[in-house]
Amino acid sequence: YSYWGEGSDAYVSPGFPLFLTVCMSIFGTDVQGIHCIKAVQCVLATFTVLLTFILGYQLTRKYSVGIIAAILIALNGGFGAYCRYLLTECLYYFTMMLFFVVFVYTVKHQERRWLYFLSGALFCVCVMVRPLIIIVTPFLFLPGVIRNWKQWRKILIPIGLFAAGFVLLALPWWIRNVVSLGQFVLLA
Repeated sequence: YSYWGEGSDAYVSPGFPLFLTVCMSIFGTDVQGIHCIKAVQCVLATFTVLLTFILGYQLTRKYSVGIIAAILIALNGGFGAYCRYLLTECLYYFTMMLFFVVFVYTVKHQERRWLYFLSGALFCVCVMVRPLIIIVTPFLFLPGVIRNWKQWRKILIPIGLFAAGFVLLALPWWIRNVVSLGQFVLLA
């Protein structure tokens, strides 16, 4: 795995290259395979619109908000144009929206603590496609910390499960970097 082709490196996070590798192993590397990958990106974009509707409804409990948000995403010309090229946008938007839908559901159903683990794993998928989203991490748990300030168990268990899901999915990338590069590289 190399960005420059001269040897192992970690200039690019592995999410999108792994996505392309899986798609190319299924569809092939010829022109028809590339068109199939673009079709997969179109499907991801379609599901992103659906996830936008679900997130809008989850946050407000109003169908109109979900419909308006989904229409705005669907009519965004740039969003549709991304499917024509092999770029990280389609995969990233899909994984990001999937993470936020699952995370909002998790926060609303806190008794199902295993969902925090799943949310952490989905967040890691987002980070492995585009690492910059990691800056939102403190803000994800800030409302819970403020709400449960004196009850540390209610704060630390969800954060610990979330971190465990993240670490479990990121561990192969970190081990690969230590073995290949001789150093720990957190993201890219």
